[in-house]
Amino acid sequence: MAPSSSELKTLDRSTISEIDTTDQLTDVLAILEHVRDAQWKVESTNLGSWDSPGGLVVAGTGNGTLHHELQAALVEAQAAGVRVLRSSRCAEGRVLATTADVLPSAGDLPPAKARVELMLQML
Repeated sequence: MAPSSSELKTLDRSTISEIDTTDQLTDVLAILEHVRDAQWKVESTNLGSWDSPGGLVVAGTGNGTLHHELQAALVEAQAAGVRVLRSSRCAEGRVLATTADVLPSAGDLPPAKARVELMLQML
């Protein structure tokens, strides 16, 4: 039986902290903004371990295509230990993984679901 609307919880920091006592899940970000804003956010992950997200989901254009500067920043973040997933912001889009990929693919998951996937991978 499905929960009633009064039993449903909002997916926010407090709800996540009830489930994840390690506080890892609250540190997964989804990046949907324009290239310069997204690049700045990725580069800012190196501020220090207390400010750094544990994971990033980046929503590229068709097939998860990313601007080369944003991709370079994501590769650096990944090398520093930040988990990265590449998704597509296209409504019917998916990311087809190839052997040339430097960032892992979220497959057919849209950014919001890719974020949850990455959070679950980090448990």
